[in-house]
Amino acid sequence: MLMLNKAGLGLSKKSSSSDAANEAYKNALKMLGDKTPNFIFCFFTEKYSADILLEKINSLDSDIPVFPLCAPAVISSNCSFENGVVILALSSKDITILKNKTSYNLDDFKKTSQTISKVIIKNIRTGYQNDFRDNNLFFLGIQREEDGYLKDIVMQNIGDELGAFCHLLGGGSSVLQQSTGMNSKDENTDTDSFLLQTTGKVSIGIGHGFKPYGRSMIVTKVKENIIYELDGQAARSIYLKYFPDHKKQITENFAKFLIKHPFGFTQMNDEYIIRDPYDFTDDGGLVCAGLIPQYSVIQIMNSNEESLLQAIEKICKSAISGLNGRRPVFALVISCISRLNFLNKNCNKEWSIIKKVLGPEIPFIGFYSYGEFGSFISQPAFYHNKTFIIAIIGEND
Repeated sequence: MLMLNKAGLGLSKKSSSSDAANEAYKNALKMLGDKTPNFIFCFFTEKYSADILLEKINSLDSDIPVFPLCAPAVISSNCSFENGVVILALSSKDITILKNKTSYNLDDFKKTSQTISKVIIKNIRTGYQNDFRDNNLFFLGIQREEDGYLKDIVMQNIGDELGAFCHLLGGGSSVLQQSTGMNSKDENTDTDSFLLQTTGKVSIGIGHGFKPYGRSMIVTKVKENIIYELDGQAARSIYLKYFPDHKKQITENFAKFLIKHPFGFTQMNDEYIIRDPYDFTDDGGLVCAGLIPQYSVIQIMNSNEESLLQAIEKICKSAISGLNGRRPVFALVISCISRLNFLNKNCNKEWSIIKKVLGPEIPFIGFYSYGEFGSFISQPAFYHNKTFIIAIIGEND
């Protein structure tokens, strides 16, 4: 039996980037006790400067690699919040994390996916178990873009390149703020990613809590992320027919209405991939936050707060079960930003359920994302909307 792993968690809501990094990191070290971290996760919200946070952490421990990620809101074992910094410091003999900086251009999807896939394949280590997929987790955050579906194309290409080669996890992150206060909008974007390898096991849970509402429909005309026809009729007209008592509400505030009524299309294992429509076109189309396959069978979906929270408990229990009795070391969590909007003031129930299932002693860190990357069991990764994903890292037997 190898030495047990340990993770320490710290958070801060201080307004200064330097002060927040200092407080969060020192609190994380307190949880580690006498152990020395060998990797640091730093998730932070949009008001903070990435380079100031990293500069402060490096001034405290210059030799430890840091994985930074900016998001509209962050999640931890203690709370979730829209303004703050959360740090998880990992000390492990079983887990190796290789940090990469990948340069990508969303205008060249194939090249981007090949670049990212080569990074994964180069660093994969397959000697731990026969099923090396369960020993490897690749995490990637792609910054939010205006079109709303380019990340989907990149992830689809990565899935085509790798198949079910390893677990893929990630989400749409916020545009990093530099110390100058300016957004980084270079044509070629550098994004941090990491490959986690363990002699234990990686177990993934994924789902959403939405159920079909009404009959199935065939997407008869679509271009990338815009549905023009369903069953040969204008998509907008079909959608409105399902809610005759809400036409005014849909027209005036479609974004608010769709939170409870997105689309879903099935996969081979009968799981639904959720796709958010977020706008109408002048010619009756529905603009979605992700690609829609031609001739796919979709349904309007429905949910409520209770269903979303029940799904989280089921997802977390499924991931725990996948560890086959191994002790969890820590967990990474990604939840769609629209779930935060759905739950609103009750979003604290989300992380409370995670904590209840994992146990109060197991730290987790996560963020609310602009779209989620993840795969159902033994399938390539998909791009999701309104979805909750958890990756639990378990110790060696």
